[in-house]
Amino acid sequence: RLFEAQAAFSTMDEDGSCSLDFEELQDVLEKMGVVLDVVGLKVLLSELPDNSDYMKNGGETISFVDFCDLMDVDVSNSAAQKMQVAMKIFYTFDMDRSGDIDADELRLAVKEMAIHTGQHVTEGELQAALHIAGEENEGKLSLPYFVATFGMDTGMKETALDDAVDIAWQAFESIDADHRGDITPEELAQGLKELGISHDFEQCKRMFAEVDSDGSGQIDFMEFCKVVGIH
Repeated sequence: RLFEAQAAFSTMDEDGSCSLDFEELQDVLEKMGVVLDVVGLKVLLSELPDNSDYMKNGGETISFVDFCDLMDVDVSNSAAQKMQVAMKIFYTFDMDRSGDIDADELRLAVKEMAIHTGQHVTEGELQAALHIAGEENEGKLSLPYFVATFGMDTGMKETALDDAVDIAWQAFESIDADHRGDITPEELAQGLKELGISHDFEQCKRMFAEVDSDGSGQIDFMEFCKVVGIH
């Protein structure tokens, strides 16, 4: 699968260049139970198509797309190329190679993906990704969640939390009538009523105050999730 191939590739791509030299490729193959000397490796690489990145760069390194070809990964070339772009962008912002990027870095990375792939991510999709990351990884996003934001198959199973966040975002969007990305106590009360959640206005104000951590008088999507029980 695509993400399994990426995980194997990135294990040896220590500099985040999204390319492997001969030694790095030998290490990957050896971990997969395939032991080849330099001659055998060159024979294997000669099977790559003429338009491969390996052939284009004069046989110096192989790209992730080349790696998928070599390993016969059951994935389209376009999907492998998209993953390669996502990896390069992710590692541009994950400069310490911690495996995670924060919310600000995610927004910048998403803009770069839009430039390179033409695919845009809505604010709702960003907020949902950040909420899940907040629950599972202290507000930071790993590569699997980053590529999942763009609808790419990571091999991870969708969880009940994912479904709940999707539903919560739809509710939040319907409540946030002016689409500013936050809601007032009055909007919350009306929204809960429309969702069939019975609370009087005083209860709503108390709930609101409990999650309005910065005291702004407005709550964003992640704070709204706490109100509706997604923690």
